[in-house]
Amino acid sequence: MWKSSTKVRKFFFASIVFVLGFYMRFEDDSVESAKIVKQWNVKIISISKNKRHQDRAAALEVWDKLEEFMRSRSHG
Repeated sequence: MWKSSTKVRKFFFASIVFVLGFYMRFEDDSVESAKIVKQWNVKIISISKNKRHQDRAAALEVWDKLEEFMRSRSHG
């Protein structure tokens, strides 16, 4: 076992708190996959296969959530 493995694990787990995850899915994807993803620490963004004009709203939602996340982590 690596000598500094405890330090590496502590760093890794501390770093996870500073990561924001997104899961992009189609609205008509199976409900089973949505149940699994809801257990993850990610923001679910749904898009439609047939209403591509709504992609802009989904992209703006990603940027809004990212900006909110960054503001919540700022120290100033």
